[in-house]
Amino acid sequence: IVLTGIDLAGYRPEDGSLADLVRSLLDLPKLRRLRLASINEDGITRPLVESFADERACPHFHIPLQSGDDRILRRMRRGYTTSIYLDRIRMVRDLLPEASFGTDIIVGFPGEDEGAFRATCRIVEEAGFSNLHVFRYSPRPGTEAAGFDDQVEGPVKRMRAERIDRIWRETLGTLLDSRVGSTQDVLVEGDRDGRWYGYTRDYLRVSFAAERELVVGEERPVRITGVEKGILKGEDAKR
Repeated sequence: IVLTGIDLAGYRPEDGSLADLVRSLLDLPKLRRLRLASINEDGITRPLVESFADERACPHFHIPLQSGDDRILRRMRRGYTTSIYLDRIRMVRDLLPEASFGTDIIVGFPGEDEGAFRATCRIVEEAGFSNLHVFRYSPRPGTEAAGFDDQVEGPVKRMRAERIDRIWRETLGTLLDSRVGSTQDVLVEGDRDGRWYGYTRDYLRVSFAAERELVVGEERPVRITGVEKGILKGEDAKR
């Protein structure tokens, strides 16, 4: 099960919370895994994170950052600071050391100078995101930002997006290398070119070989033997 929504953090029923919903779903007897889709930082609460201690709950949290500069975040009206954002990540890691994180970044928002962009780069370098989506800002007619007079030029936005992607891929390589030699529980999602593929509990993609036909939806222990093109490679450890 993947819980998703336009604003997942905004799920606040009168008689419960997102954490309560997660705990209820974890009572389902045939549930294999439960994962959250993108969730804003204000939805990352201690009760929610603690509910993910269950082995069927995937400790992966995709928390949009958008910018690593507080001035740009204010212009975006994001409602948080980089300090608040990083505090959320630290809290999750304190409670779930095995947790991984994803994020979204917008480069070239009006007013983003070199200093603001470097601040974003630093957070990408330090946070160790396992997946990252980077977007180049594009003005939308009728929005306040479209009328700002300090628009960033297209070639600059393109170069910044490429730079963020390079930084992320470097940090991803370090994260994936740390998994080599371990055995990971992989939920099988399909096969391609003679190999099976799926995801670990912390949402890392794995391609692996198996000696028999597997069933989509089953969970297999996979011995990680290497990394190729941003994907973990391995072998079925259950003969």
